[in-house]
Amino acid sequence: YPATIFDDKTKQHYNYYWLHFIFDETIQNYIDYSNSTFLVQEKLEGEIVNQFELKFDNQKHYSKFCKNAHDLWVKSDEPIPFKEVKIKFLKLKKKTPDIIGFGRVDSDLYCTKKLRLELEYNHITGIVFKGSKRISYEFEVL
Repeated sequence: YPATIFDDKTKQHYNYYWLHFIFDETIQNYIDYSNSTFLVQEKLEGEIVNQFELKFDNQKHYSKFCKNAHDLWVKSDEPIPFKEVKIKFLKLKKKTPDIIGFGRVDSDLYCTKKLRLELEYNHITGIVFKGSKRISYEFEVL
């Protein structure tokens, strides 16, 4: 998204861009759910009140859990913990796009080393790269 930033102090205009990804969790068929582990955090007023590990058999099982948890939270007449699903360990079963995200599962974005090197080579700023050992692949990554 292009945006213009105006600095009141210097009276300068700056061109700025915001990159926003939207991921459709229902078509992430490259995730091996049965060999992945997720962490469910129950939060009440922003504080974690409980957490536990959970495995899903498949995409459908994962989506059903998220929908049921969300519907229960929305329909409750009294405050109940919101369930937030995080990645503990993710197994990928086939080649993925160069950048992936998981929306409600995890707010981080994950990219291939190839993409990271290209972004760094082209001096793209505003991105902090952190290594992750939470994702593994069944295939050879080139």
